Amino acid sequence: MLYRLHNNIFIVGLLTLCFLAVMSSGRALCAITPVTMFAFITQVALLLWYSHEDINSYSEKELFQTVLVYSFLIAGLIIVTSNFLLGEEFLWEDPDGVFYYEEGLRSIDMGLPENVTRIISRFGFDDWGALILSAFMMYIIPSNLFMNALHVLTGAISAVLLFRIGKRLMPEKYAFIAGLAYGTSSYLIMFHCTYLKESVFTFLVICAMYNFYKAIVDKKNGSLIIVFVFLLIMVFYRPAVVAFLLVGFVGYYAVTQHGSALSLFLYGMILVGLVASMAFLQSQMDHYTEGGNTDELLAENGSANYSGGFNYFVGWFASLFGPFPTLFPNVSLGPRNMNFYGAGLTYKLFLVVPLWTGVYFAVKRFNAIMIPIVGFTIVEMAASAYVMASFELRKVMLHMPFIYPLAFYGLYCLEKNKIKDTYKHLSEITGHILAIGILLLWNVIKVKG
Repeated sequence: MLYRLHNNIFIVGLLTLCFLAVMSSGRALCAITPVTMFAFITQVALLLWYSHEDINSYSEKELFQTVLVYSFLIAGLIIVTSNFLLGEEFLWEDPDGVFYYEEGLRSIDMGLPENVTRIISRFGFDDWGALILSAFMMYIIPSNLFMNALHVLTGAISAVLLFRIGKRLMPEKYAFIAGLAYGTSSYLIMFHCTYLKESVFTFLVICAMYNFYKAIVDKKNGSLIIVFVFLLIMVFYRPAVVAFLLVGFVGYYAVTQHGSALSLFLYGMILVGLVASMAFLQSQMDHYTEGGNTDELLAENGSANYSGGFNYFVGWFASLFGPFPTLFPNVSLGPRNMNFYGAGLTYKLFLVVPLWTGVYFAVKRFNAIMIPIVGFTIVEMAASAYVMASFELRKVMLHMPFIYPLAFYGLYCLEKNKIKDTYKHLSEITGHILAIGILLLWNVIKVKG
């Protein structure tokens, strides 16, 4: 099933990309087009190879090495394209990335205690993590490329941790490919090439989830202490995410203790946490929209071509099925609009139906072991839609890793439950039609916009 799926994705996806490239020729074809095509072809080719039925064993070492080498290769292409062809010293030239980098440079001549005191006194606590890490890295080698290398390393380790999580939910083969699919995603590698905090932050989220699974599946209660440490560190990156993770973690214990007084108490904790999180998110949205005016935010997120409540519908749709890849943007808008992440998001679109199939089977079976991943992913999706951040890749990066084990869990359930081949093919065809429809509609809008 996995081999056929990736074979079809390779053919259908490549044809769709070629069609969009030809359609946008003269307006959007640019230096990044070959990189996008190469990233899609190589990622799906890797997944196709490891989906082959002749491969009977999968190792963490092989996964780590494959993701590490592939990430360095694609990252090198992206950095060369960005620096030498588009003239950007920093990919995206994102203000936050430049800010973290420049603050790191300022710390070189300071002692670590003095610098930490400066960071704590001058900046908001949700930037402390990134700033202290930047300072520490600058003490070793004062180069943004050194941070990029750290990001690539965390990406390879993240793939292995997803593999370990997946093996607790499904067969080794499905778990391996889930980790490989995430680790070789071009949008993840693109973030590795920036000085932004998302690569490390996502790594911390995966570490927390992995150690929680060690505690509940392997009965290693000491891992809960490690979970707490990672949650504490994440407070200094984005506090709301800690609450979202706790929804999944506490939800697991609430379900497994169903009917007891402890269960009712835990459900109450979840409710209080969600209410507190929504209040925090509302304050964040008011901050982003300068008191509630959403027009500018919607324009930045790409949905301002529509009006009224349809903006919110598009935002929720993008949260549940996206984010959508802008593959060949209009070059007249400038180099900052050259999107390096389209290939990985294109592949992810083909996993939309398997993703929600996995959620369906997890809920239908009332499978407690799936609650941490399902709970965190759904709550994070809803939060990004609520603050209208569904189109901003940075805002949805944190739940993206868990889409892959959920999707391959869904594929495994389809295979294991001996569902009629007709329904399996219908599910696959529906997924392809949905992916192609979104790709065509979204990119026609963006190119002509």
